[in-house]
Amino acid sequence: MVKVIRLRLLCFCGIIYPVMIKNILSDINVSRWRLFSILSLSFALSFMVFVHSPLEIYLNNPIIFVVGWRFLLPPLLLLFSISFVVISICLFLITQKNIFIGIAFFLLCCLAVVVSSVKIVLFQNYMFFFIAGIIVLGVLWYILTTKLKDNAGDVILIVLWSAVIASYIQVLFLNGQMHAITGAGQGTYEFAVLNLIIWILITLLPLGIWIFLRVKKIEFKFEKITVFSVIIIAGMQITGLVSGFITEDLPEGYDEGLPLFVSYESLLSLSPEKNIFVFILDKLDVRFMRETLETYPHLYDYLDGFTHYENNTPQYVDTLPSVVSMLTEVYYEEGLTVEEYWDIAWSNHSFIDVLRDNGYSTVLYLDYATTFKDFEQISGKTDNMRETDWIYIKGKNFTTINIRLSLGRMAPYIFKNSIFGSLDAAFANEMFGIVAANPNSIRPLVVNKNADETFYSFITRNRVLANNRKNVFLVMHMYCAHSVEEAVSDTETTLSMLYAYFNMMKDLEIYDKSTIILIADHGAPFPDVNGVPRNVPVTSSFFIKPENSRGRLVVETENELSNAYFSASILDIANLRRDDTAITYYDIIGGAPPPRLRYFYDYSNWWEALFENKNGGSMLFYGMYEITGGANPMDYINWHFIPNN
Repeated sequence: MVKVIRLRLLCFCGIIYPVMIKNILSDINVSRWRLFSILSLSFALSFMVFVHSPLEIYLNNPIIFVVGWRFLLPPLLLLFSISFVVISICLFLITQKNIFIGIAFFLLCCLAVVVSSVKIVLFQNYMFFFIAGIIVLGVLWYILTTKLKDNAGDVILIVLWSAVIASYIQVLFLNGQMHAITGAGQGTYEFAVLNLIIWILITLLPLGIWIFLRVKKIEFKFEKITVFSVIIIAGMQITGLVSGFITEDLPEGYDEGLPLFVSYESLLSLSPEKNIFVFILDKLDVRFMRETLETYPHLYDYLDGFTHYENNTPQYVDTLPSVVSMLTEVYYEEGLTVEEYWDIAWSNHSFIDVLRDNGYSTVLYLDYATTFKDFEQISGKTDNMRETDWIYIKGKNFTTINIRLSLGRMAPYIFKNSIFGSLDAAFANEMFGIVAANPNSIRPLVVNKNADETFYSFITRNRVLANNRKNVFLVMHMYCAHSVEEAVSDTETTLSMLYAYFNMMKDLEIYDKSTIILIADHGAPFPDVNGVPRNVPVTSSFFIKPENSRGRLVVETENELSNAYFSASILDIANLRRDDTAITYYDIIGGAPPPRLRYFYDYSNWWEALFENKNGGSMLFYGMYEITGGANPMDYINWHFIPNN
């Protein structure tokens, strides 16, 4: 009986549904070329946002995406397909003269913005402006449909087509001043207003031509032009992508094979005898630290037993190659590609290997984007690598991040800050998830605020034990002051997280047996005013808590220290043999005369070298500074620049 009812229902639907669809389509007045123009515009928008822009960004920045293109392509094609269908339907509806259809469409758009803001945080900060814009567009649409009647659809399609052209021209020719996505914002653009005017003129020009020809009563078959122009643009985009994938030597993605991941579990197993902890605090310039202590004086008590040495200099401008140089004892040489430098540096037998040879457990928590190419390079130097079960796409994050990346490229300069927002080099972390036996122990691949928060969440939810039979050497790179605008508050947050970890060590009675170093990988370039030399980072923070040191934080300004003394100092702390000619922090702190010169190497352009393959993937060497005496903010006279000729 049930089968008979189902069969009759299917027969009924088979007769009624086609009739209903036919009646609906008969009410929709759409010519063949109008249909083609709608489909072509839907294709152009969807393809630019969900295929061309993401894959082109990937081709220029494959390392920053972490995962490979084969992992990215299927979800991008799915989003493209959904977008194509949705935009096509929307254009069919909005170009009809039925006012009720239009009102319903704009109400649905408002609902979509609200849902996007609440559920996927896509337009949250600008929801009011988006809804206001939709209402304004709705009013304009009503005026168009009542005044222009059948021609209203022409206006809408022409403007949309023009916006596609303007966006494509922006990507091809007008993004020359676009800044790197590092989390520090896009800053200001010299020609932002002019760029906006050009973008608007390109968008309005075809409409102006259409109006002029209408007045002159000259027929303008814009639908045909739309279709053929989209075919040309899509052909150029597809050709460019195919050519890029054929010619580019793309690295293997993190998803290739059975990926490894960095586990926080090693944080829970410390030595009851001797621990050496190094926390690399990104971009913690001495000026930032001074302001942080003034704003949050409780940190003087949090940093129990520490001394802050303010007269410390980094060796490089940025994280790359600062961190690698500190940990491998290999300096970057002009002409090397970044990947060649990583290969050479991590294959070197460094102090880390000496520690391991002498029974230490070494644990590294580093940044995938700036410190190493793949886990194979460091797997033999650290004890915290684990195998994943599998990785998966996080649909919501994947969608919003790719929309922001694409629209950020297509939009005029004036909107780029709003679109990119706080998006940083670690955006790939958020696009996929890792499945492992202990998911809470997974450290994000790239250092950002989320990595620090994950660290804090893990240590506060788990018990730290002094059960490691080996002495422990641990390095953790933390976000800290990376965002200049939030450097002070972020530094306080980072140090408070570490304070919680230090208290756990005190509960285990191993704090006094441990040496703890807090060291900035580099400083923050001082504004180029009053004759300040190019890229002078002034000084980078260096803290040390020796064994059995307790008491309120002490600030010291005279000892002339450098990150160049790091590796020898670690061996000194571990009571292991070091090069007799090497200098350590303790040598100078103990009263030994410092070297007459400290050196700072002005290698820049690391982002472009690594992620955009500028100069063949090599960094630019502008020159070297020789520092004599004090290096603090008022001691510019002691920085002597030797340009690279």
